[in-house]
Amino acid sequence: MPADLGCSASTGRLAAEVAFAFACWTGAYKFLAVFGATRHFSREWRCRMVTVAHACLVTALAGWDLASFGRNAVYWEMQGQPYNYLERLLFTVCLGYFLFDLAWCLLHRTEGPLMLLHHCASVFGLAMSLFGCRWAPELTITIGGSECTNPLLQLRWFLRNSGGGNSPLRSQLLLVVELTFLVSFCLMRLCVGGCLTVSYLANPATDFLGRLGAVTMFGIGLGFLGQVFGQAARRIRRAKSGENLQRLANLRRDEGEDDAAANLRLDDGDRILHSNNNGFQLRHSKI
Repeated sequence: MPADLGCSASTGRLAAEVAFAFACWTGAYKFLAVFGATRHFSREWRCRMVTVAHACLVTALAGWDLASFGRNAVYWEMQGQPYNYLERLLFTVCLGYFLFDLAWCLLHRTEGPLMLLHHCASVFGLAMSLFGCRWAPELTITIGGSECTNPLLQLRWFLRNSGGGNSPLRSQLLLVVELTFLVSFCLMRLCVGGCLTVSYLANPATDFLGRLGAVTMFGIGLGFLGQVFGQAARRIRRAKSGENLQRLANLRRDEGEDDAAANLRLDDGDRILHSNNNGFQLRHSKI
């Protein structure tokens, strides 16, 4: 497939395709709100379900493009090339989704500055690539590499917010998901993202906007990585504090305090820990 075949569409047609993609993602969200068991879920549950669908779809499209046409953006000769039909479809689907998600985040005010910056940068970069017919291989590998870890992030959130108590099986599953997400996130953001950024900056043929986009997205990825490790550190401190509370309750019992009073003290301490640690979550991160 020639690389520039996808660039034959007019600006009006591209805008119509993006609007259609936006309408499809919005329609999927509304469908979940009206039909089936998902209508009883919270709006964040439904939005995250749309996020999982988007992540799986664009990861498959990016992988298909890389496997079929070998457009590896780490190589200089591939960087800055126009897109083909498959990449045009990928960018259109992705841009429509990020417009939907940015509107959702602004409407419900769920996100902080870093996530809003990520969404705005994504919309700008995708629009510049789609309407300017450039940066196709590097944007494809960026989308695939960043979105392939997103289903794990959403599964992690679903497990944390599904209720059902803290059974050993659920806790072990959550631990496996969190560790897998952490390793894959570091691998894609640091290793793959770092190699692509260094290669892109070293290439004298790349333009200023492309370099700015590469540095911006890599910096945002590092910011997300800092949030992930910060939350992990807080969870470790919380676990240690819970162990200390249990030891204190056991000591009180040894000193003669009755079980009911010791358990009440332990429950009060646990509630304080939850209130102090649950304020932060990587809430709606679609990275």
